[in-house]
Amino acid sequence: MVPAPTKDSAGHRVYTETQLHLLEVLLHLKSTGMPLVKIAAFTRLVASDPDGVPERLDLLRDHREQVIQEIESWQHSLRVINRKIEDYNQRLGGHGPQ
Repeated sequence: MVPAPTKDSAGHRVYTETQLHLLEVLLHLKSTGMPLVKIAAFTRLVASDPDGVPERLDLLRDHREQVIQEIESWQHSLRVINRKIEDYNQRLGGHGPQ
């Protein structure tokens, strides 16, 4: 999925700044739930046309919307959890773990 780096005389991988930046972006895409198929598509677009921004932009915009929805869902869940903690603390007379 990631373009192969060059190797130095000792056989160690040598990454360029561009490759490191791509790896960082891919890790963030993965950690935010982008399917591997779409990550691979993004990587192919980068490799095939470094200036082919419109297609990559579309992929990123779609993913951003999914991330926003996921954040909103987590925020809602956190509010519910906080209300339950508050409820249980009140039942205990304000005592117990916060």
